[in-house]
Amino acid sequence: MLHLKKAASVRCAGKFAKRGLSAVLCAAVLSSALGNSAIAFAAAPSSTVNPACDETYYAILDYYGTLRKGSVVKSYETKGAPSISDFGTYDKISNLTDNTKPSVSGDQVTFRFSGKAPDKFYFEGSTAQPYNDLPWNLAVSYKLNGVPSKVEDIADKTGLVEINVDITPKKNAAGYYKNNLALLGMTAFNADDILSLDAKGAQVQLLGNLRTVMFLAMPSETQHISIKVGSNSFTYPGLTFIAAPATLSQLSKIAELRNTKDKTKDSYDSINKSFDSILDALSGMGENLNSAADGLDGLNEARASAYGGLSNSAKYVDISLANLDSIANSLSPLSGDLSSAGSALTAINSKVNALTNAAVALKPQLAACRSGISALQTDMNRLAQLSGQLESHGGDVSKLSQSFQKDTDSLNSDLKGLTSNLNTLNSTLSYLKSSKALSPISEISVNGIPIPSDPAKAKALINSLGSAYDGYYSQAKALHDKYKATDAGKNDADDSGFPAYLKSSADSLYNLWQAEQQAGGKDGFDSALGQANQIHSAYKQTPAGRSDTSDSHFTDFVAAYLVTQLHYPQQKAAAVAAQMAALLKAEQQAGGEDALNSMLSQANGLYNAYKQTSAGKNDTNNTGLKPYMENQLSHLAEVYVMGAETDTLGGKTGLTQMIMQASAANKTIEQVNSQISSVNSLING
Repeated sequence: MLHLKKAASVRCAGKFAKRGLSAVLCAAVLSSALGNSAIAFAAAPSSTVNPACDETYYAILDYYGTLRKGSVVKSYETKGAPSISDFGTYDKISNLTDNTKPSVSGDQVTFRFSGKAPDKFYFEGSTAQPYNDLPWNLAVSYKLNGVPSKVEDIADKTGLVEINVDITPKKNAAGYYKNNLALLGMTAFNADDILSLDAKGAQVQLLGNLRTVMFLAMPSETQHISIKVGSNSFTYPGLTFIAAPATLSQLSKIAELRNTKDKTKDSYDSINKSFDSILDALSGMGENLNSAADGLDGLNEARASAYGGLSNSAKYVDISLANLDSIANSLSPLSGDLSSAGSALTAINSKVNALTNAAVALKPQLAACRSGISALQTDMNRLAQLSGQLESHGGDVSKLSQSFQKDTDSLNSDLKGLTSNLNTLNSTLSYLKSSKALSPISEISVNGIPIPSDPAKAKALINSLGSAYDGYYSQAKALHDKYKATDAGKNDADDSGFPAYLKSSADSLYNLWQAEQQAGGKDGFDSALGQANQIHSAYKQTPAGRSDTSDSHFTDFVAAYLVTQLHYPQQKAAAVAAQMAALLKAEQQAGGEDALNSMLSQANGLYNAYKQTSAGKNDTNNTGLKPYMENQLSHLAEVYVMGAETDTLGGKTGLTQMIMQASAANKTIEQVNSQISSVNSLING
């Protein structure tokens, strides 16, 4: 269990001179309480034989390195002196030997003994000043399983506890302390209570069942100690620090160590001279790396599927490829439509024949009617002429009356036949109008592309569609060859995976387009790509880069540069480095910078084509662009089949035959519509 309380004072041996007296620092730390030393000032009273003084400064800190309590313990050999005078400023003075009360005057503390003076006299003076005069700053922090934690939260916990001790020299410390004091730190763990122990920067020594961790900070030296302890129930005995001046022989060794360190540093500088030159060459790149990071955010998705086969122009993509492969389907019902038109014409012809026969049948009846009317008219004229001669010509009147009656009967018979034939004709006309059998037939078109009946215009249409078809088929075949070079394509006998491969290619194009937009346009994208190549070239000049044929350590190289030279946070540096590596990989998979730019050009061509559609004009956020790209590239699989499987559509030859057949059919439809128009004129007239 981690004890969270003050530690008892610990006596430490060690001396250093100050105003002719010795002093020692001992710091006892329990549950992360740290100790630091400072120097107490003392002087002996006037006496024939001066008393000998020894002193130790004790400091107890809180869990993180802040002073909680500090005091100097003075030990005098009185040598019979009736009084002891000490010089120092204290917050509180405690007699640790007898009941003699101190007399304080300014910074002088005097103890006057009644009777015989004790051989050994101890007193304690509480003060923080010695701690403040120490030549170091101490700081302690804690982590539990990698997460920064408060010290009270790690007691009895299961996991990996990390204790970090940072020792940094003070720039304004007194010269003697700064150049002579050495600091020793130590702690110990019961080997039976822990699972693992690692102390970076320290020495681990097994003493019985105790695993002791010790570390040393030389004068003016910075130290970082990391102690990692794995335990099922963490307990911690604390840290103990001892600060003491080095001896003359030790100082000589320190001087040798410093000389050795300087030589080592010079050697290190020489070894890294070439690396420094590389970093100097890269130092001017810092301003653009932030924008490069933004521009490279979209490249992680692009690197897995980027490839270099999409080099052909996309200028025809805005033409609907569905119009080509749907020609066969649209022409399939042509024979049925023509059959229906023939049936309609047959019905029309039957009705027109019936109408003609009815009209022909009316001819003799109309002639007879006309003759009867003429005879009747003649008889009426004769009747008028003879009306005045009735008396003298009674026999003629009787004859005329008989003739008139005969002509009237004949006319009535003819009128009945005429009425019957007129009713038949009216019935036929009513049928034709009500059934709309004489409506014109629509000409053939394929998904909105009208097929002209003029053979010359049909051939011009074939040439136009044929040029686009040639471009599409060439592009589709190049992608198919690229697919067949992959492991999946080699084993795909029926090309069932080819559409999915094209969809992945469309996703790569979309990701490249998106990366360019995030980089602020083509210039920003080119700048990011250029910086990635420049850093990669610098990496390849290093020994590590020359031996790294697969660039597996390039990401680490970039991240280290960003952290050490441009002071990027570790997480952001790692992200930018990964994105730069992804950009280089995408360029390599595409087959070089030119191929990558060709893919980007094709992506922009698809974008421009999308913006010409009604959906694209209203899509301000471009949410439909990716599905549009996938749809356009998926048609290439159909175009490949259209060109390769001649038994199904006949390739370009089949396309030509279908258009010419549709043109001939439309010519026939025009002739039929002309006849229908003539009949309608007759009916409506």
